[in-house]
Amino acid sequence: GTDSYGLLTNEEESYALLDEFFSLGGNVLDTALIYSDWVPVEKSRSEKLLGRWMKKRGRRDDVIISTKGSHPDFATMNVHP
Repeated sequence: GTDSYGLLTNEEESYALLDEFFSLGGNVLDTALIYSDWVPVEKSRSEKLLGRWMKKRGRRDDVIISTKGSHPDFATMNVHP
């Protein structure tokens, strides 16, 4: 998973991990819109970091992104429709 990218590892370290993962043949990234939202740094920080890495490295066509679409927003986690 990529939930710690940009939090437990800074952007440079996250890029290095992604570069290594892809150099070893990896190509699927597990992510979610809310990853890292529990720390008030930047909303959707993990996915934004992945986007910046793909753009900077020119790797978008090499990546399969597995994202989750059913996570509630942290601000409304306990609100039911």
